[in-house]
Amino acid sequence: MADDRFLRLEGIGKAFSGVQALDRVSFAVGRGEIHAVMGENGAGKSTLMKILAAVYPHGGYDGAFHVEERECRFSRVLDAEAAGIVMIPQELAVVGELSVAENMFLNAWPGRRGLIDWDELWDRTRKNIERLGIHVPFGAPMKSLSAAQQQLVLIAKALAKEVRILLLDEPTSSLSAAETERLFDRLRHLKAQGITALYISHKIDEVMAISDRVTVLRDGRWVGTRPTAEIGGGELVTMMVGRTIAQMYPRVARTPGRSAMRVRGLDAFAPGDGEAKVLSGIDLEVHEGEIVGLYGLIGSGRTELLTALFGAWPGRLRYDEFTIAGRPANPASPKAMMRRGLGFLTEDRKKSGIVPNQSIPMNITLASLDKIAHGPLLSADLERLRAARYVADLGVRTPSLDADIDHLSGGNQQKVLIGRWLSAESKVLLLDDPTRGVDVGAKVEIFHLLNRLAGQSAAILFVSSELPEVLGIADRVLVMHEGRLVANLPHAAATQELVMHHAAGRGDHG
Repeated sequence: MADDRFLRLEGIGKAFSGVQALDRVSFAVGRGEIHAVMGENGAGKSTLMKILAAVYPHGGYDGAFHVEERECRFSRVLDAEAAGIVMIPQELAVVGELSVAENMFLNAWPGRRGLIDWDELWDRTRKNIERLGIHVPFGAPMKSLSAAQQQLVLIAKALAKEVRILLLDEPTSSLSAAETERLFDRLRHLKAQGITALYISHKIDEVMAISDRVTVLRDGRWVGTRPTAEIGGGELVTMMVGRTIAQMYPRVARTPGRSAMRVRGLDAFAPGDGEAKVLSGIDLEVHEGEIVGLYGLIGSGRTELLTALFGAWPGRLRYDEFTIAGRPANPASPKAMMRRGLGFLTEDRKKSGIVPNQSIPMNITLASLDKIAHGPLLSADLERLRAARYVADLGVRTPSLDADIDHLSGGNQQKVLIGRWLSAESKVLLLDDPTRGVDVGAKVEIFHLLNRLAGQSAAILFVSSELPEVLGIADRVLVMHEGRLVANLPHAAATQELVMHHAAGRGDHG
């Protein structure tokens, strides 16, 4: 590859409170190259990106990096951006109350003498949004957009700058397949213009599709850099986790037990609109000791269904039958459903799952406070004992039991949240994309955990955006399309082609 040392990293190191996040990482990236960076959560990928983008300024890390043989010594993010290094972070950094256009040019609104030139702002926003092929209302508050739309706006914002090196940290985590392909088209266009991209993703298929080369980090150290065309997905997994995963999806043959949850004729209506249906005619049943996968394209209603089953739907519900363990249930509130033994792992663990800046014990026992109480008072000793049990049982890797949950990797945060519902003694687990944003090694650990829970008679209904997960783990596959369940497929009959056929609305709805 010509000019394959356009960006050169030499001995990059970074420690946090004595923990070495990066340890003497060195590799080179070419001009006009899409270079993937892979590794488990905690491998140091995001830390490396933040050093390049000056989130961690010069002097706060060991080693050096050079662009075109010139050492970069940025003291702030604006310095890196002025040099053409722009980062799209994993966490959405938006001002929800401001409009899309205002967010697009935050701190750089066009105008004079303190007055905004709204026409120019709207025109610039339109050009940048259309360049990425997306459609959002420019004047709408940013908070009114979906997570996927917000992500696309931030990507368009980054691409509007004079980019030489684009840093993307899990940019497709909330994007649909079509939105992801539009992003890839744009990256290929930038590549043709000589722009370099460093691309973090946990999704092996994406990396194989878009990258020229891939660098793997493990435990903060460089493992290797290989041309993508010369490495297979299995070898990538082995490089990332340091061991061979013979079976990515460790499904266990099971015989389901009695009915754990049964729903017939469930309709959910849009909040504030008593007639518009979001879910229509839902019939489903999950048994003890069974893992049921729920698959659908973005907008199919899969998250809405889990929310309704948990009693958290903000609009009106109507149903013909709703039973838990054979007894009538009323999904009037989450509290009511928790009392009946339901637990709900939400799609966005950072927004509606973890309690940030709080300890692991607090996060685990949040749904089971009655079990750590002495009369009206909570017992700190009982809280720690109960949390220690689930930290050990679920294999949560943490520097200490009392560490804040923010200090854990994504996979370990998910284990803590699953532990929350085990602590509450939930018998039916509703899991919305439980492996979203976690590395391949943590995914396999979560799959083994789900198998173990099913073996202990838990009933599990889980959503996944990744079809191979559903096909690999589930005993049955339910498929959604436009608010309806359109297929109920046993494991032996569920193929990728058949599931996608139904998910796209081309199957028999009967």
